[in-house]
Amino acid sequence: MKITLIILLLVAIFGIPGSHYKIRTSLPPDRAKIAIPVFVNRSFKENLGDILTGKVIDQFMLRTRFQIVPEDEADFILRGKVLNYTKQLTSVEFSETGEYRIEVEIEASLYKRKNKLWRKTITESKVYYSSSQNEQEAIEDVCQKIGEDLVNLTIKG
Repeated sequence: MKITLIILLLVAIFGIPGSHYKIRTSLPPDRAKIAIPVFVNRSFKENLGDILTGKVIDQFMLRTRFQIVPEDEADFILRGKVLNYTKQLTSVEFSETGEYRIEVEIEASLYKRKNKLWRKTITESKVYYSSSQNEQEAIEDVCQKIGEDLVNLTIKG
């Protein structure tokens, strides 16, 4: 009984001879390089493509091992465009404080060299109050959420 227990313990620790299991991850290898060109802005909101691009790059730098490089040096290229921006007044309170909801819709594609790995449409939104937060802060929050979504898509595929 003791010998069987010892053998099972050794197998659990060292594995079965001849079996070669590897832990695989979809994370890019160290020093993988990605280019993130400025997102094309097809919405009426001025500078939205630039703001979004900055937030996406920030998220990749904070949350991945990718090195951000120009397109000609990149292993991967993340291209995107802002499809739509909407701002709606959702309610008005007695104090005349308005509650607004902004929504940003984008389309993004990840390429490895010239091969498209994926293409996704992402929509994120945020509600804000005109008295406590301005529209610009809400836009930056939404763009950060989109950046987080793109990091997750890139890492998980």
